[in-house]
Amino acid sequence: MSWGGSLCRLAAGTCLPKSGRGEILNLERLGIAQSVMPELSPAAVYRVGETVVKGEADIALHQIQELMAVPSIEIVGPLPSDLHSITAFSAAGLATGKEAEAAKTLVEFLRAPGAAAGLRAKGFEM
Repeated sequence: MSWGGSLCRLAAGTCLPKSGRGEILNLERLGIAQSVMPELSPAAVYRVGETVVKGEADIALHQIQELMAVPSIEIVGPLPSDLHSITAFSAAGLATGKEAEAAKTLVEFLRAPGAAAGLRAKGFEM
């Protein structure tokens, strides 16, 4: 099976993001990968959570920030901490870039004390 597309078991199932390797590892850690993997099939999905809203899947496993961006979805909570994968985000501007000043302003904005509250409200951990 090709994992190039988003992974979904259509109708009553589980949906994973296109780059679902981390989620697959979690299924392996839970000891259920062998039984779940045959039920997954490739599907073209932009937002994994939308498959739940449309009734095409019962569960979506994805980064909480991605799920929070889907209207009408109910987030029941994060996976247990031993199954979390941390994604670290960085920001930098190219000193010789066409918009070096704008990049610098954006990085300064993201580092400002008030930005942390806004990022937390969107599901990011600081």
